[in-house]
Amino acid sequence: MNRMLSLALLLAAALVPSVQAQQAHYSPTFRNPRGSELVLMYISSSTCMGNRSHGIHEAVEQAKVHLAARAQAEGRTFRAIGVALDWQPDSGLAYLREFGMFDELVVGSTFFNLGATDLIWADSTSRASIPQLILYERTVDPSNPRRIRLGRPHILDAVVGGDSIVARVASGFGTR
Repeated sequence: MNRMLSLALLLAAALVPSVQAQQAHYSPTFRNPRGSELVLMYISSSTCMGNRSHGIHEAVEQAKVHLAARAQAEGRTFRAIGVALDWQPDSGLAYLREFGMFDELVVGSTFFNLGATDLIWADSTSRASIPQLILYERTVDPSNPRRIRLGRPHILDAVVGGDSIVARVASGFGTR
């Protein structure tokens, strides 16, 4: 009887999914934004030392899942953007694939690509350091088919450094 119980427990343990397998993964909705939009931007590089922080991949994924759910609950759209500051687009693309799905990717040209110029160099309060996780909101009005109107990004939260990203996501990134 003990063997039967042991076998049953072993079988049950094998069938119970691990916590990691239960973790939700972000999946883009691919719909046109209208009204208020939350945008999460992860900026880094395949050569960045901060992207080797333990838990960084999981933290970025967790932030995407949490903020997408928040946006849906608030009646907003959500967009996750991955920005790789590698010179070579191919190496940046391979690097960002390690972080799961994004709605949009910006790769190549290091700190001169659109992701860096729009949110790092254009904002005098930002830091030219990676990795970064930036959350902003903006308004989107696509009612005129000849000219989509985009409001200026309003930064809601930002964190720099791999260990800092992991800690802030665990404590509620985007809720301050």
